Amino acid sequence: MIHFPFDATRLEAHSVGKRGEEIRGMAEDGTTYKMKFAKELEAKVVPEWQQHYIQYRKLKKLLQPFKTTDAENPTQAWEAADTQFYSELRKEVDKVETFYLETVDRLQEYIRQWVYHAYKQQHKQQGGTATPGLTGWSKFFATSQSPQSPSQGSSLGQGDGGPPIPSPASLAAVADRLTTYAALNRLAIIKIIKKHWKLLSSTQHSGLIRTSKATETSILETLRTDRAFWTGQEAEALVEEARKIRWDSSRLRAKEAQTMVP
Repeated sequence: MIHFPFDATRLEAHSVGKRGEEIRGMAEDGTTYKMKFAKELEAKVVPEWQQHYIQYRKLKKLLQPFKTTDAENPTQAWEAADTQFYSELRKEVDKVETFYLETVDRLQEYIRQWVYHAYKQQHKQQGGTATPGLTGWSKFFATSQSPQSPSQGSSLGQGDGGPPIPSPASLAAVADRLTTYAALNRLAIIKIIKKHWKLLSSTQHSGLIRTSKATETSILETLRTDRAFWTGQEAEALVEEARKIRWDSSRLRAKEAQTMVP
């Protein structure tokens, strides 16, 4: 089940630094120090989404066999570790992609309902004339088959017996966190692949290094071409769309209030 922490205040409280910023801890004497990446990742995780992030520590643990040569057959241990690492990495990538796409779909549906509501309000205020100025998703949503009509308010849908639709501000906050989610997972994947490659290279096993590199190249190509979270474009577009809906909703409420003044 996907949890949506739609309270924008709570989401902001979960933010630890801006995207791309280095997180630092603080020692007892007040000096700061750079956190290890695993701790940095955990510090930035949205708690409700915790199980959907790359399990960096788990993948890192799978690399332990590359650090030892005292096994009876180290080559066999390295080959087994390499196979298991890539198998688990693929599972983690698919997990992140699934959550990302499901979250995007839900956000799109909520925004669709807000846009349709705004479209109806503009249509009503303009005496039934066509609504000008809609672009992008707004135009697509407004002219598509209408969803279940929500009621007015900071949240929608309370009047139809269903759960309320989150406010545009909350939708924008969730979409923004989704962009951070995608970025953190991209970084985690790059970090763990680099660590794997460094340890594998230290074995100086040319045959294993060659086959492993081919597998790595295949995975990276899949990420670049077939995994939406790798670019995060959908989430970034949702942030802008939700902010636009927030602005349009405020403008419509102000205009509606003016018409009610005697």
